[in-house]
Amino acid sequence: MDEERRQRRIGAVVLGIAAMLTLGAAAWRHNLLWLVHPPSDWVRVLDVSHHQGPIDWAAVRRDGVGGAWIKASEGGDVRDARFDENRKGAEAAGLRWGAYHFFTFCRPAEDQAANFLAALAGDAGTLPSAVDVETGGNCAAVPSPGPLKTALTTFMVEIEERLGRPLLVYVIPEQVPLLFEDDGPPSGHLWVRGLFSRPSIAFGALEVWQFHSRGWVAGVKGPVDLNAVPPLTWAGWGEVNAAAESAP
Repeated sequence: MDEERRQRRIGAVVLGIAAMLTLGAAAWRHNLLWLVHPPSDWVRVLDVSHHQGPIDWAAVRRDGVGGAWIKASEGGDVRDARFDENRKGAEAAGLRWGAYHFFTFCRPAEDQAANFLAALAGDAGTLPSAVDVETGGNCAAVPSPGPLKTALTTFMVEIEERLGRPLLVYVIPEQVPLLFEDDGPPSGHLWVRGLFSRPSIAFGALEVWQFHSRGWVAGVKGPVDLNAVPPLTWAGWGEVNAAAESAP
């Protein structure tokens, strides 16, 4: 009898652990266990590249996502293999989309601007374009802040003149002193990573908050970066799009 009770207790413990693991996995998959979350009225936006593979954009929209930044290019000659597929899919699903360029430290800014514009082929989408500036995955030699700011400014001026709207600059706060010194990048339009808390910055306006680096969204196989945009910023971008569409 004692052995029977012991076996029942062991079985109950095993079932309890299995249930906890199942619930934990479900909570993780639905982003409920992450450290921080933006306010509920902020718009969720993905950033994706070929690393995410084929994406079911209709499912992404049904999951409550409002748009996506899609990698278009990197450095002076690299193009993302899924850029055209992703932007067509996002647009067909009724999502706003924008393109981003990964800025490398070892190619001239002029070459990088030409590469990004060629990848866009005249269609920059309905979200502001962005430039990603970070050390991860970049060239080994990191330039000092002065030359980097000069190069990035050259890139931004060329792109902004061609597209007619400001670029977002993606930064990781911990890298800002190394790359730009304390006054930040040469832009007031910022896309900032903050995985443990909402970013607090003194060198520009937080327009996009990357709050999750391994989120789960329907339609995407595997983890994906999650970002959030304040509602007033999102509405302002919509007004810019409407004005552009109504212009003669």
